[in-house]
Amino acid sequence: MLTIIANGSSEFFVSMAGSLFAIIINIVLLKLGGSTAVAAVSIVEYIASLTDMVIYSMSDALQPAISYCFGAGLLPRMRKMQRVVMSAAAILSLFAMLFLLFGGKLLLPLFVKDGDVALHDMSLRAMRFYALSYLVSWVQMTLAGYLTALEKPWHSLVISLLGTFVFPLVFLAILVPLWQLDGVWVLNFVSSVFSAVVAVVIAKKALKTIRS
Repeated sequence: MLTIIANGSSEFFVSMAGSLFAIIINIVLLKLGGSTAVAAVSIVEYIASLTDMVIYSMSDALQPAISYCFGAGLLPRMRKMQRVVMSAAAILSLFAMLFLLFGGKLLLPLFVKDGDVALHDMSLRAMRFYALSYLVSWVQMTLAGYLTALEKPWHSLVISLLGTFVFPLVFLAILVPLWQLDGVWVLNFVSSVFSAVVAVVIAKKALKTIRS
């Protein structure tokens, strides 16, 4: 029972940290751009969450198979499955980035009323900055799930918390004084880059003990 609780701690604390950071970012947005800025970020997150949910679902869906292969000693098959997940996540993220950059404006009428130019333009600018994060955000998401499947919950927890709370909070304090609202828009990209680097380093160290 304790092993199950520990292994699920990463997802539990990440959900809590994400909710807490959402409160913090909304307070900052209200001060910088009022309700329009909050609405713009909400629109972008609604659209972007579609891709994020697919990536998380792919990672979570293969966790039982990866855990089985790990327990059975089928390490080459385990690694192959993870490569497939990461490759699919990278390709999906690339398409999502290109769509948000060049076609995301087609979805804005679903959320923005005709004539609300301020919200439309702010949402479009936020979306284009956010799109850049898809270059690397999939790394942290897939590696955290992989380590959970291998019963390395603390490594997964560190990766997830750094990516969803610690780095965003640190760079929020750095970027907003420099660039105001643009600092918020670019926040996810900068945090994702650092999260990806740290995730790869932690994952490599954690997986050193697993040999074929």
